[in-house]
Amino acid sequence: REVHDQIGQIFTGIKMILRTLRPDSLAPEQQTALTQAIDMGVQTTRRIAAELRPPLLDDLGLPQALAHYLKTCFDPVGIAYTLDIPQAHGLSGEQMTQVFRVVQEACTNICRHAHASHVEISCNTTNEEFVLYIDDDGVGIAADKVREGALGLVGIHERAQMMGGAAEVTRLASGGTRVAVHLPSVRSANPSGRPV
Repeated sequence: REVHDQIGQIFTGIKMILRTLRPDSLAPEQQTALTQAIDMGVQTTRRIAAELRPPLLDDLGLPQALAHYLKTCFDPVGIAYTLDIPQAHGLSGEQMTQVFRVVQEACTNICRHAHASHVEISCNTTNEEFVLYIDDDGVGIAADKVREGALGLVGIHERAQMMGGAAEVTRLASGGTRVAVHLPSVRSANPSGRPV
């Protein structure tokens, strides 16, 4: 909301200042280019804000938000996928946001590097933890080929750690790659089962 509201207000303010300039202050092509740049900035801000905290997470929950994202991510590039994440998974709102962002990071990497034809996203839940699995059937990750400071993998590990969990990225026996993210369940810190 802060990204959307504050940066959006800045662009709106610039647009209002532009409207107060004398008509001959800028050449017509300059005014057109500046207006287009501002409009693009507003659209980009909205897109980034939606990706940081997708409205579907609040409206429909994690499975539906992921289903919508996977369709927009994989359908255009022809990658098949399966999604098996139940609605009741014992995660806090912040954990759901981080799980969504981890899936985004992993799927971006898959589209760029894996040459995969199928991706499977699933989870395993207990009273103690939620484990997210993202498996692809691509070329597989090789530790010695990972770019130093690769932001996608760093981001996945950092997001898991922020939530008190851990992430593992391993090569599957079949040749693809598995991203596994372990997060403590909210239920484990709240045995009564009451909302936290």
